[in-house]
Amino acid sequence: MAYTAIITENSTFPSFKTTAILSFVSNARAVTKQRRALAQLTHSQLNDIGISPVERAAECKRRFWQ
Repeated sequence: MAYTAIITENSTFPSFKTTAILSFVSNARAVTKQRRALAQLTHSQLNDIGISPVERAAECKRRFWQ
């Protein structure tokens, strides 16, 4: 067996599914972090970015996959 065939057979490159799962988890964590930060904003900070407290509450209630 050729050396390159041995390396190819024993390599542990992530499969497409593993990469997709890691991407989903990374995105979910980022969304969760952003929504927690949004929940901490004051009324004047919400006015600065153009979001009402009702809109903030609705966004913060959403699940990370939504």
